[in-house]
Amino acid sequence: MPTFTRSLVKIEADDANGLTAVVNTAHWRCVCDDDETVSAYGTVRLNDPDPDNFTAFAVVTEAQAIGWLDDMGHWDEVETNLADQYAAKLASTATSRTF
Repeated sequence: MPTFTRSLVKIEADDANGLTAVVNTAHWRCVCDDDETVSAYGTVRLNDPDPDNFTAFAVVTEAQAIGWLDDMGHWDEVETNLADQYAAKLASTATSRTF
C-alpha cells in the first residue's frame, strides 16, 4: 500500500471581507511513494474565512493549511488520482535507467 505525503509549497494572502492578510490560495504537492514514486502539484483557491475563527497569514502553520484542504475534501481526489497513476506505473512493462 503506497504512502501519501502532503506538503505546502506556498500560500498567498490578501485583504478580504474586512479582514487583513487572509490566506486565499495554497500551492501544494502530494507524493505517493512505496516501490515507485508518483507526485502531483497544484494550486487551490481556499474558502472564505470565518471572521470568528480567523487565522492571519503571519501565524498560519503548514499543518493548519493542509487541514483546510482536507476540510474541503481536496485530498480525496488528489490521492485517488495518484493511487491510479501508481498502480499503472507498477503494471507497466516500460523500463528506464538514470545516469
